[in-house]
Amino acid sequence: MNPALGGVPLGRTGLRVSALGLGTAPLGNLFSPVSDRDADATVRAALDAGITYLDTAPHYGLGIAERRLGRVLAGLPRDAFVLSTKVGRLVRPLQAGEAADPEGYVTPPGKRVWDLSRDGVRRSLEESLQRLGLDRVDVAFLHDPDDHERQAYRDAFPALAELRDQGVVRAIGAGMNQAEMLARTRVRAPPSTTCRHRRSWSRGQGGWRRSAAGTGCRCERRRWRSRSATRR
Repeated sequence: MNPALGGVPLGRTGLRVSALGLGTAPLGNLFSPVSDRDADATVRAALDAGITYLDTAPHYGLGIAERRLGRVLAGLPRDAFVLSTKVGRLVRPLQAGEAADPEGYVTPPGKRVWDLSRDGVRRSLEESLQRLGLDRVDVAFLHDPDDHERQAYRDAFPALAELRDQGVVRAIGAGMNQAEMLARTRVRAPPSTTCRHRRSWSRGQGGWRRSAAGTGCRCERRRWRSRSATRR
């Protein structure tokens, strides 16, 4: 284990994570295919280096990244890592006459369906657990709600809070492509952690390579204050 990665607290959740995390969008074949062998090697190399925080999402290759990550994690003690996934998009097969929108991923035909409703949030998490082959994740992020702000506050964040209060997940948050809504979310729907998309690295036949922006996460771990507490 690399001691420089250390262990840092994740907000007030009681969880501790490595200072760096592994974002798995490239494992979902972002921009170019990644073999199962290279995907497994990437996850194992991260774990061997002392990385204990891993992040994934249904969006990453229409579930491919979740399945690949879960395959490696299945053989580990569950307390050996902290895992986050995301909600907001459901993975569904294409219907007759529908055209695929790969959104940068090299995947079999399929589609992403936005669903920020309470049922959609719960269904998304349940399907992620099935793909991962695990009984729980530690953190659930609302994924890219940039264009769905009203429904995020009305439906999705309350649904996530309910899952946290029920003990289904330890922490909740949001991952977005800009900071303005994150700042508003801090006041209107205080999460446990937020996620601003960053660049990440993947390991292929040519060694490690840097992926485009938006494939990894940098989590902000802080103590969130309520609206009334911010007033002077």
